[in-house]
Amino acid sequence: MRQITVIGASSAIAEACMRRWCTEEPTHFVLVGRREDTLRAISEDLVTRGCDGTEASIHVGAFRDSEEVAATVAGALEHGRPDIALVAFGSLPEQAVVSATASALTEALEVNGVWPALCAQLLFNALREEGAGRIVLLGSVAGDRGRRSNYAYGAAKSLLATFAAGLAHAAVGTGVSVSLVKPGPTDTPMTRGAGTRGRLAAPDDVARTIVAGVARKQPVIYAPPRWRVIMAIIRALPGPLFDRLDI
Repeated sequence: MRQITVIGASSAIAEACMRRWCTEEPTHFVLVGRREDTLRAISEDLVTRGCDGTEASIHVGAFRDSEEVAATVAGALEHGRPDIALVAFGSLPEQAVVSATASALTEALEVNGVWPALCAQLLFNALREEGAGRIVLLGSVAGDRGRRSNYAYGAAKSLLATFAAGLAHAAVGTGVSVSLVKPGPTDTPMTRGAGTRGRLAAPDDVARTIVAGVARKQPVIYAPPRWRVIMAIIRALPGPLFDRLDI
């Protein structure tokens, strides 16, 4: 049976991906997160809607420092080596708060960049021994160019993007693949009330793109795909023009 481990299983995008994966073939999901009651509710939903034989295990862990992250990944791996490992936890802090508070800035960089990168490295170390597996990291288009409205979050996702690219390079010839997902603004609990502008993508539409991209082992997956073009334009804007944009 295929095994999919999801670290940060309560993420709305992760849940939407799992709902798609569970209808493809019987799957053993290992759900990792901070709240046992939330994980149990997700596991029951997956088993109910999944193919015959779909199973779900849960592992409660924390992500407040490197020791906790390492222990959480080790506990998840006790359920077996995954065929797909999705690292999906994160937060969307208010830039004004992280600009004014050292501890909030540190937490934003760690939760959105450092700790997901550590998870990816630990997963890679384990999967390399098996010579197979796919690591999927949930990044963001915010990491493509720093903007005044969310540069702390964007910097963390930029760190994760560079780490994912390097890890993918290190994975060449090992049988392990690494994919970085860059969703555009998506209608999730994390973005509600965060001052996100414009039309938000539906989590299921984002998940459709992610699941297809992971199946093709794409190294970078923009979701929805139009964001690949949008961000190429934004990255190419000259500094003086970019500085005049209220984004």
